[in-house]
Amino acid sequence: FLDIQRIFVSKAYRNKGIGTYFIKKFENETKKKKVNLEVWKGNPAIKLYKKLGYKIIKYNNGKYQMQKLLTK
Repeated sequence: FLDIQRIFVSKAYRNKGIGTYFIKKFENETKKKKVNLEVWKGNPAIKLYKKLGYKIIKYNNGKYQMQKLLTK
């Protein structure tokens, strides 16, 4: 699986498709069939990840673990 550790987009550049671009780029470049990521509760990126098809699979210590199965 592909494990994304950190992605940051400065507030001045949010809602311009930058996060979507990089997530899709990672998904297209990986040879893996599954992507996992963790995101803090309350992080506005959760909305982006859900829009891109990620599902919450676990909650632990203030973080959501999200996962997307890729079809290639």
